[in-house]
Amino acid sequence: MDDSVESLLNLMSLFRNRLIQPFEQSHRGSISRLQYNILRSLREKGPLSMSELASEMNISKQQLTPLIYKLLEKGLIDRGTDDKDHRVVLIAFNEAGHVCLENIRTTIITVFRKHLEQASDEDLEILQTSLINLNRLLNELFQDK
Repeated sequence: MDDSVESLLNLMSLFRNRLIQPFEQSHRGSISRLQYNILRSLREKGPLSMSELASEMNISKQQLTPLIYKLLEKGLIDRGTDDKDHRVVLIAFNEAGHVCLENIRTTIITVFRKHLEQASDEDLEILQTSLINLNRLLNELFQDK
């Protein structure tokens, strides 16, 4: 088990250094990783209250507020009120947010393809099988209980 824990730690470091940091550098001045994750959550879950979104992002409402203001300034989300309770502020994903996420996704895919072109067919097959297994195992082991 200790070997697995060590391997997961190494994998986290590798993901951070080889995948996340290059993503952040390529989109510097666009949106931050947290803002990207906010857009993805809103796309997947639909309109959310500030409290729901803060909980989803695992940050406080105070930390969320400036991130939301920046996304609003960029026109990537919409702000409204709940039809049932007008005191509740709802944050919603919009078309500009969709375009932004698609542009980032296209950039990431381009970068991944560039690197994967160097791999042999055999290595690509091993990678695909490994990713499927890793995804399945992580979802099983780290699911909310």
